[in-house]
Amino acid sequence: MVCNGNKAQRMARFAELKNQWTDKLTEITTAEVESCTGRIRPRQALRALERGLVADSIVSTDIGNICSVSNSYLKFNHTGPSMLAAMTFGNCGYSFPAAMGAKIAAPHRNCVAYSGDGAWGMQLNEVLTCVREKVPTTAVVFNNGQWGAEKKNQVIWFGDRYIGSRCTTLGVTRRLPG
Repeated sequence: MVCNGNKAQRMARFAELKNQWTDKLTEITTAEVESCTGRIRPRQALRALERGLVADSIVSTDIGNICSVSNSYLKFNHTGPSMLAAMTFGNCGYSFPAAMGAKIAAPHRNCVAYSGDGAWGMQLNEVLTCVREKVPTTAVVFNNGQWGAEKKNQVIWFGDRYIGSRCTTLGVTRRLPG
């Protein structure tokens, strides 16, 4: 049963909360972060991607810290499925194959995968498939040189003792054909 008696009041409250969140997100996006001096700040990159995303895009996010943060910046103003996320399933390497599948299912839509550098390493075979089968899919890889979610767990549970949480930079930044 739908309650129309206070619909206008609920919608106004929702708009107020949405505006507050937008303001807060802008505040933390533009905040000075000492550790990012001289580097692209992840939140600013996410804001730029948010603004540059083609309308009616499908975005797939992987697990990991940056992808969790990216969910705050994704806005969809159209109908139909647009957000694909591994969320709590914990399946690392999800985003690019999911975006490829979305592109095959909806070839008229722009399909983008967001991934951290750790999860990206698990998806490289899919790049070969994408090129071979001519599936035009975009991947955005955030490179912080670590398995960030695993490193955070080591901070919490193992007193800042880091084992196996660094990723070696591949130095791959180019557009592949297809």
